[in-house]
Amino acid sequence: MPEPTHISAESARRITIVSVTGLADAKAAGWALALSQAQMPGCRALLCSPARPTDLPPSVEHRAIAPMDYQGYSWFMLFMLWRVIETEFALVVQDDGWVLDGRLWRDDYLHYDYIGAPVHLARVYSRDGDYWSRRFEWTYGVPDGHQAVPVLNGGFSLRSRKLMRVFAENPALRVEVSAPDWFS
Repeated sequence: MPEPTHISAESARRITIVSVTGLADAKAAGWALALSQAQMPGCRALLCSPARPTDLPPSVEHRAIAPMDYQGYSWFMLFMLWRVIETEFALVVQDDGWVLDGRLWRDDYLHYDYIGAPVHLARVYSRDGDYWSRRFEWTYGVPDGHQAVPVLNGGFSLRSRKLMRVFAENPALRVEVSAPDWFS
């Protein structure tokens, strides 16, 4: 196992490393959490999945959620993640993205509400045909009669609880969806 990190004990107490998956087999997500937690000692670790993997380390908590598809995952990350995170920050990891070297951590990261990849890509649907819109063009130039569906990035990212609650606390930002029962 790699050597310990540069994360302070105070910062570690403020972070939950979390992985969310709607898949029945969450073994790889649990593995990503265990690797990340080894790199960032003192952080909580939480796996949200339909079933608890049999080999999930005892240091990783499990929260049962309903199975979901890619879109359901995106909605969960936008609207429900804050409900399962009890710390000030969530470090989102996945089975294809986890903490490789905790020595690169800087406590200054906690001065930001979001560190991660931006959403720059959207699929635009129209009667004349569908196309991909890149470089954020979908945010300012979608013609009437076209519908832009952004590719939502829920991958490796650090999110503040303040950011995670933004939809709950700002009614003007609400999106109407029929929410499934994520917590089984």
